[in-house]
Amino acid sequence: MYHFRVLADDDVRSAPLPRSIDRRLALDFLDRLDRAHALLADAIRIMADQTTRPAPDVAGFSTARWRLSTASRQRRKLVASIVAALRATADAPTATCLDRFESEELQSLHQSVTHIHRWTPQSIAADWPGYCQASLGVRRAMRRRLEAEQALFQPILRTLAEPPPA
Repeated sequence: MYHFRVLADDDVRSAPLPRSIDRRLALDFLDRLDRAHALLADAIRIMADQTTRPAPDVAGFSTARWRLSTASRQRRKLVASIVAALRATADAPTATCLDRFESEELQSLHQSVTHIHRWTPQSIAADWPGYCQASLGVRRAMRRRLEAEQALFQPILRTLAEPPPA
């Protein structure tokens, strides 16, 4: 039986891999996840470029922030679809791993929402250096989340994309 690991902090969990996704869907999820991660990584880079300026370029910054939020929202929607597909036939240990992942995803979403509400256009204009520092923290957390998703979903989906053993 296949196994995968969910890495969260120092905790490593292993669970049997369900066969809930056919090869074609696994390949589709892999492709879409790669594209979603590339889009989000690019949006993170663009926001990083914006926050290296000595003062905000309002138009450039607003576009970068919108792009980052949109890419993040699309990635979250895709990841939720992947989790739902895996959960469809998940056994208890796999469900526990997916629960942990979803809990971490909710924490990540909460941090993002808190950041957006804290840093309104007015507060950004009033404290650009403070915003740049806070944005750096959020971007780092987003990169860690992308790495965690890749570590979790890439091996699972690649295994499910393999032809069944003869």
